[in-house]
Amino acid sequence: QGPWFDTTSSNHRALPLPLPETSVFRSRQVPHSYYMNVCTYGYSLGFVPWSYWEKHLDWMAMNGVNMPLALIGQEWLWFQIFTQYGLSAK
Repeated sequence: QGPWFDTTSSNHRALPLPLPETSVFRSRQVPHSYYMNVCTYGYSLGFVPWSYWEKHLDWMAMNGVNMPLALIGQEWLWFQIFTQYGLSAK
């Protein structure tokens, strides 16, 4: 067995998936499923290619993740706030 995609190679090819014999339905006890943390996002996944993200996003969707950490754009917001308080970009 193993992961459904190969994270050890540089080409990140999808491995063949066996079809399930029956469908599985699970209901969640909470409305949101938070995923990842700052270290995972920044250190581990900061330099993976888009081909990896395509498979990772599929994995999140298949596992019901509906609240992944997304730090995209936060630097812009920090810059706006800091400049309002008189800090410069230099």
